[in-house]
Amino acid sequence: MSFWDEVYKLRAQGLIPRVWTRAHLRPHLQGQYKRDTITTVPSNASMSRDGKQVGDYIKRGRQPKAWRVGRGEFRLIIDPADDASAQDAEHRRAAAYTYLAKAIAAGDPYPLRGLPLKYDRPFDPVAFDD
Repeated sequence: MSFWDEVYKLRAQGLIPRVWTRAHLRPHLQGQYKRDTITTVPSNASMSRDGKQVGDYIKRGRQPKAWRVGRGEFRLIIDPADDASAQDAEHRRAAAYTYLAKAIAAGDPYPLRGLPLKYDRPFDPVAFDD
């Protein structure tokens, strides 16, 4: 299982909260992953909801796995507690933000032109039910 499969499984089993920190993961993953992995992977594979903070993995073209929702706090983009339509909306939002982050990093003067037309209002705020 991958690191993110394990995090998803922990979330599905209710062993970590919807908004989690690395400290929530350590008791469950420290036997399988090095401390450095647990410390760095969440930041590298996440991005803020406004797209201003983007992890290194995303800058290199990978899809984000979590939102950064606070200092050292994360939320899975596809959360097992969400219904299918919410998961689809979050997936589309993350894909749009990833595209924009890459376009901006590449110096594209018109980064919004590449977004699919069927994806309307990608930047609307989303409330979390915690």
